[in-house]
Amino acid sequence: MSPRSEERLSAAEVFLGEGKADAIALLVGPSRGAALDLAARVGGKRGAIFGLHRLTLGQLAARLAAPELARRRLAPATPLGVEAVVARAVASALEEGALGYFAPVARTPSFAGTLAATLSELRVEGIGPEEIRGDDPRSRDLRELARRYDEQRERARIADRAEVLAAATAAVREASEIRRARLLLLDVPIASRLEERFVAEIVAAAEVAFATAPTGDDRAVEVLASLASEVITDRSERSHSSLSRLHQYLFAAAELSAAEAGEDVSFFSAPGEGRECVEITRRILAEARRGVPFDDIAVFLRAPDTYAALLESALRRAKIPAHLAIGAARPDPSGRAFLALLACRAEDLSPRRFAEYLSLAPMPKEITTAEAAPRSDLPRADLFGALLEGEPTAKRMRREQAQAREGARVPSRSAPIGWERLLTKASIVGRKERWAERLVALGRAFDRELALLRRRDPSSPRIETVEREIEALSELKRFALPLVEALAALPERGSWGVWIEELGKLAGMALDEPEDVLAALAELAPMAELPAVSFDEVRRVLDGRLGARITPPSGRRYGAVFVGTPELARGRSFAVVFVPGLAERLFPEAPREDPILLDLDRRVISKALRTQADRSRNERLLLRLSVGAARERVHLSYPRVEVAAGRPRVPSFYGLDVRRATTGTLPDHDALEREAASASGARLAWPAPAQPEDAIDDAEHDLAMLGRLLHGGEQADAAGRAQYLLDLNPHLARSLRARSARWDKPVTHHDGIVRKTAATAAMLTASRLCARPYAVTALEKFAACPYRFLLAAIHRLPARERRGSPDRLDPISRGVLFHRVQAETLAALEREGSLPFGPEGLSRAEAVLDERLDAAAREHEERTLPPVESVFRDEIERARVELHAWLARVADQSWLVWPVRYDLAFGLPPHEHEDPRSVAEAALIDGRFLLHGAIDVVERHAATGHARVTDVKTGANFAKPGLVIGGGEVLQPVLYGLAYEAVWKEPVEDASLSFCTTRGGYAEHVIELDEAARAKAIVVLELVDEAIDKGFFPPAPRPGACDTCGYRLVCGPHEERRAARKDEASLDGGALFSRLRALRGDP
Repeated sequence: MSPRSEERLSAAEVFLGEGKADAIALLVGPSRGAALDLAARVGGKRGAIFGLHRLTLGQLAARLAAPELARRRLAPATPLGVEAVVARAVASALEEGALGYFAPVARTPSFAGTLAATLSELRVEGIGPEEIRGDDPRSRDLRELARRYDEQRERARIADRAEVLAAATAAVREASEIRRARLLLLDVPIASRLEERFVAEIVAAAEVAFATAPTGDDRAVEVLASLASEVITDRSERSHSSLSRLHQYLFAAAELSAAEAGEDVSFFSAPGEGRECVEITRRILAEARRGVPFDDIAVFLRAPDTYAALLESALRRAKIPAHLAIGAARPDPSGRAFLALLACRAEDLSPRRFAEYLSLAPMPKEITTAEAAPRSDLPRADLFGALLEGEPTAKRMRREQAQAREGARVPSRSAPIGWERLLTKASIVGRKERWAERLVALGRAFDRELALLRRRDPSSPRIETVEREIEALSELKRFALPLVEALAALPERGSWGVWIEELGKLAGMALDEPEDVLAALAELAPMAELPAVSFDEVRRVLDGRLGARITPPSGRRYGAVFVGTPELARGRSFAVVFVPGLAERLFPEAPREDPILLDLDRRVISKALRTQADRSRNERLLLRLSVGAARERVHLSYPRVEVAAGRPRVPSFYGLDVRRATTGTLPDHDALEREAASASGARLAWPAPAQPEDAIDDAEHDLAMLGRLLHGGEQADAAGRAQYLLDLNPHLARSLRARSARWDKPVTHHDGIVRKTAATAAMLTASRLCARPYAVTALEKFAACPYRFLLAAIHRLPARERRGSPDRLDPISRGVLFHRVQAETLAALEREGSLPFGPEGLSRAEAVLDERLDAAAREHEERTLPPVESVFRDEIERARVELHAWLARVADQSWLVWPVRYDLAFGLPPHEHEDPRSVAEAALIDGRFLLHGAIDVVERHAATGHARVTDVKTGANFAKPGLVIGGGEVLQPVLYGLAYEAVWKEPVEDASLSFCTTRGGYAEHVIELDEAARAKAIVVLELVDEAIDKGFFPPAPRPGACDTCGYRLVCGPHEERRAARKDEASLDGGALFSRLRALRGDP
């Protein structure tokens, strides 16, 4: 017994060397790797080794128990299998009303797993249901669940850990290989009564036995001492080094003599776990420069879930090879995607859960039917060994399947961008039937929008977007609907055999890489005969297993830094050891009682059951094991900041114990924190070391160099010192220069297209107003920002959509419906000869309008299937009120003006509801400029017979007194008037903006089409045409234009600030800027 791993290993090595050359030796190690390391160490000194068998305690028990369990036809149970049996026991108790205390929580996802751990602990301690004493509700429930677990386990014919250990213990005396062997127990943990009995049997059966145990492993020491004829304690010579004192006095209760702290024990902190791992990596490089091989360095992680991925990333950055003996727990995209599908089924085929599935995992190229989950072909003894070591039985199978796939895999395909958005737009509200209905309705809505865009604005960038969405929707229907059918077809109950088959098929359909899911189902194969398993029970069992993937140990053991948990320090020795995470609630872990069986009840049942005192002793043992594995130096550390939560951390009291053991004095807690922080010098604000030569990669080196130049007092001669960064990376140079140039005062090509060049000349010429027609709405974007006009009208990039309120119709649908009903109503009245109509004809007009509105609403409802029918009906009735108000105003004004044409298109393809007098030719304004569009209503003045062009608005009233062109952003009234004159050769007296809704206050703004108004419109057209000809599209937004711009993601949030800094005179003397500014000031 010794606190030093090296001393225990040396003693074990001597024992193995004392046997005869032909003697059989049985080396039982704490882990497979530790046993192999000792065998390699002995072999390196003695040459070839024959007759040395290397096993763990679990593997030995599995080999000995296999014949007996095979005779009894028992199959091995993995932790997942045990949890499935426990879940069946819980479900049966709930169905029969046998639970009281645990009933409210028995259906929670974690209950079965927690109960499985408790029952497994009771069984390996040899405690049956009848020994669970107490008549309180909690004890009665636990006793009932333990009894049902035994029944279900026997029905499933599986062997759990306790069963295997019991069978192995009984088989020891018949095992001739044990009786002839020299037995070495190397730091073997003994944590239960059944293990105690098994160890006692193999020690008694062996020819001769020798055991090592670390100081602090009280249970193992007690058991082994009771079996030993001689107990040998630490025999090494006492050293005065800090590391030796740490080995000897860690957690010692006696008063210690004072000593100077040496460099062989260091304690430092870093701002966060990620930076802590970087600092560990930096020290590993320093140790390597000192001559320590990588494979003689170890990092022991008490919180591997927190540290493993961060440390692996830091070591990879430094190009340090690492052997992750613990494997790595990573989110499993396929498993999480499969769980999302099951949640979709549980929530009545929820589209939100289906979208979650789409976002998580690559999908198969095609929907196919998969085979049922494969059976494991592992040898039975290996299955038992994996069971006892807590290792998933399907790990090897998954690894072999992965190797078989290498080189033959078809590249996977992620869900096309936009599928999740399409599901949101479809507004599916559960039920299988609604999926097909809603997706078909969405397709019709897209078709209608596309037809409308092609009629009204063939150059709209939205057209390409809608076409892509139609194509994506077709793919989504082809992929999603068969999956929805498969989910809906899953049974509510069935045996585990049925569930394994059905879920295996579903995994093959839904996942590109279903192997992990199939492997998990294979682990449940021994439970195939368990009947009446509900869908919810299946979900609860799979939930904990499929959420994360435990990858096998990575990297080669030799030539690589060893990364493992403190338990893996048993039986191993390293020159240098790192122990991170010595912060409160990390190391030691936060104290937690078993919620199923509290410590008070444990003491009543058996003193052998673990309580809080035992858990605290185990935490101290883990630190002893970690530091005891170091021969030359140990580095301990903690994160002083919890970065995610933004709060500080403090070192655990273990840090104080380390300092007390090495110096003999107990330091002040604040002083320990300050010393730990200064030992690393790591700062959260600057992720780089003070000296560039200490960097772990190029990025840190560059930051360290910049930090020295910016903050190190070397500003005087800093010019040009970082030029090498731009020379090494031309992309960085271009990005930094472009970013800087955008903030410079001159207007340059870094700000966008601002001048005509040889590369842009042809495109600009083809885009002039004399070369192709523009929609008036596209021209309105120029005054708001020339760059917005470039993106929308020339590049035809669709703007970012804004999500509407779920309790209102979206503005586009509402506007289309409103304009359609207006046009159809006027057309029907004209066919009847009822135009114009006054107050006396209003009732007939309202009847016609109601008929057209009801027909349009029915058609819209059939096409789009609104998700909430009551909301849609409310919107229709609101539109009815507003349309009636519009009709009343038409009737009241009939003595002044009356409508004569409606939805009058020019330059657009024909469509269903347009005025029959529409034309396909674009309007030529002033003999130079081409426009296309659709005029909502043309009215005729009773007094003069001249026309009025009316643009109907369904939004808020934005018209101000005196408005003509609205600073270049309200062009429809005037330009539509000019277009009407150009195409239909009729004089237009005025134009109006008619706000026909409650939001607009039913207001009307009339613009007289006099020479001044016409001249203003021509000025706008000339300015836009000249800007296109000269390539003048700088990002020059008017004040506030960026707040509502759909292209803000392109420019960034600071474009107005940048534009205010620009020297407009630097671009052709600023002439076009002046004209743009003048246009914006023109009402």
